[in-house]
Amino acid sequence: MLDSEFESFRPHHILCVRFLPDNIPGCVDTFARAAGRIREIMAGDADICVQLREGPD
Repeated sequence: MLDSEFESFRPHHILCVRFLPDNIPGCVDTFARAAGRIREIMAGDADICVQLREGPD
């Protein structure tokens, strides 16, 4: 696996995107970008490794 095929997200990002709409008023831009990338990964068939990392919730 190449380093470019590695993604790292906090667990709540992965779970939230299943239940939240694409455009959330007041949403922080970094969360919106992460949510978009998670949706791409979940919908695609690429061989990508996702690492869960700690962070504030």
